[in-house]
Amino acid sequence: MRAFWAWRNDESARAASFSPEPVPFDQHERWYRERLADPHTLLHVVVGPDAQPVGYVRFALAGGEAEISIALDASTRGRGYGTAAIDRGCEALLRGGLANRIVARVKLGNEISRRAFLRAGFVERVRSDDALELVRIA
Repeated sequence: MRAFWAWRNDESARAASFSPEPVPFDQHERWYRERLADPHTLLHVVVGPDAQPVGYVRFALAGGEAEISIALDASTRGRGYGTAAIDRGCEALLRGGLANRIVARVKLGNEISRRAFLRAGFVERVRSDDALELVRIA
């Protein structure tokens, strides 16, 4: 729980988030416990080559669609972990039949995330005033 909180509150992760304010630990603890109890939420821990946790991928399921979000420890960024985590998480979700469409919302200007999702098989679909929507279909 603390690792998820630290990854979420990292300054660069907050800058890329649609909710950029720091999250107090008590608020995060409630959110985390609710997510674990929610059958429509899947949380995957991303591990590095040394088997240490380095981030997470979260899926919010709704019907045949899932929205994906990801956060990585700042020390591991730029090594391809994000793309690999996105790709493997999506493959497992699609193969398991839990969704047939996965959506990622990326803030405009966040080219690092955009490229990671594109490398993981997503395609750009919609652009709004503040976001780019990318989609991966089974």
